[in-house]
Amino acid sequence: MDCINIDQVLHALKSGGVAHGLLDLSDGYRLVIVGRGGHALGPFDAKGQSVLWLNPAAWESEQAYSRFVAEGQWNVGGERLWLAPEIRFTVRDRSDFWGTYVLPSDMDPGNYRLEVAGHTASLFGEAALPRFNPVEGEVRLNIKRTYRPAANPLRHLKAFAELGDGVAYAGYSHDVAIDMHATAGQAVVEAWTLAQVIPDGTLIVPATPGVEFEDYYEPIDDQHLQITSGAALLAVTGRRRYKIGFRSPHLTGRVGFFKRCPGGQAELIVRNFFNDPSSEYVEEPADHVGCRGLSVHIYNDGGVFGGFGELECNGRTIGGKAGASGSDEFAFWFFSGAEAKVRRVSEALLGIWGQDSLLP
Repeated sequence: MDCINIDQVLHALKSGGVAHGLLDLSDGYRLVIVGRGGHALGPFDAKGQSVLWLNPAAWESEQAYSRFVAEGQWNVGGERLWLAPEIRFTVRDRSDFWGTYVLPSDMDPGNYRLEVAGHTASLFGEAALPRFNPVEGEVRLNIKRTYRPAANPLRHLKAFAELGDGVAYAGYSHDVAIDMHATAGQAVVEAWTLAQVIPDGTLIVPATPGVEFEDYYEPIDDQHLQITSGAALLAVTGRRRYKIGFRSPHLTGRVGFFKRCPGGQAELIVRNFFNDPSSEYVEEPADHVGCRGLSVHIYNDGGVFGGFGELECNGRTIGGKAGASGSDEFAFWFFSGAEAKVRRVSEALLGIWGQDSLLP
């Protein structure tokens, strides 16, 4: 993955005439916002390396990216916005999930109008999504997304000078506002942000005792999931497929990804969002009709789509009694430095840094 750098990405975008913008973050990091698909790529460090996973099949050459665009493919990596419930918008038959799965082009790759002004990048889009299970009329949406740099969340701590010493930081906020057309009837929808991470590492889901989760595909095993005091820990390898969702009442609104690096270094990604147990959270497993309330989803690719992990956070449900419009803010905080120091940052923000048994 290290061979894909920001220069390759920018060259492919410019050569293909794809609208894009750059946001400067802290400590020399930069974020690339792409109009096609509305993907956020990076953040890229001063050496041009990406924090999030980038798909080599899309970025290894200008020709590869052009082919991706021509074929309507979406999986370029980085962070993206999809719309839940997936089971209503992409699957024709719940009993044959993959056999009847069709990703609407309005969801991804989609097309957004991109505006960059100062420290803000805004994406404006529309989507018309069919509904299945049961078949109903399509949902029509107006979407506005805004990216801005985010200040270091630790900066006001008395121990910040010590915590931040030698630890690089980059962060951004991703605001999503959705307006549903009145013709949608009783339709429900929610923003769904997915950040693709680079294996191997441990996903940390801080949780209260008794945390509940649901499998979406093959049942997860104890080699990939451990429930410990204060958190659920998941191994991200990109080599064994699983997807699970966690119920909102047990969650804190933060999720992290801890990754050891060569030379005694480590990296930490933290996602921060408003976890609202009063919201419906309508994303459902295919074989569990009405199984709701899951605000965080974790996906580990088995290698079929490139070998990555996904840290997925859902926004609050709109539609019905919740009203026809809503907005959510998703924060992305990244820290890099000596492992002992990054562990302390994880403990400060997540209450835990992980366990050796799940850390490669």
